[in-house]
Amino acid sequence: MPVTPNAENTFTIVRRPLKESERKTLERLMTMQKDVQRGRAKLAERRSRENVVHGRGGRDWVVRKTVTKLVHVEIGQTFTIHVSHNILPDLRSVEQYLEVA
Repeated sequence: MPVTPNAENTFTIVRRPLKESERKTLERLMTMQKDVQRGRAKLAERRSRENVVHGRGGRDWVVRKTVTKLVHVEIGQTFTIHVSHNILPDLRSVEQYLEVA
């Protein structure tokens, strides 16, 4: 897979991962997009404002809402990320499911 390090690369998912760990790796790579990071930050801020606080054991207990998933690993999904040397091993582990555009 010809990936250009230290540059923006666009990937397309061409096959569905067989293992749960490979699906999670693809999700982690897809969440590195700038738009997804921005959306996750906004949702985290909103969740922190909408926390449910009630007493438990004589102190405040905060019940946070679960995280909303913004990315889904499906065939045909494309994502563009900045490829650094830190994520090259992750890309190599799932390269059979990706195509570089």
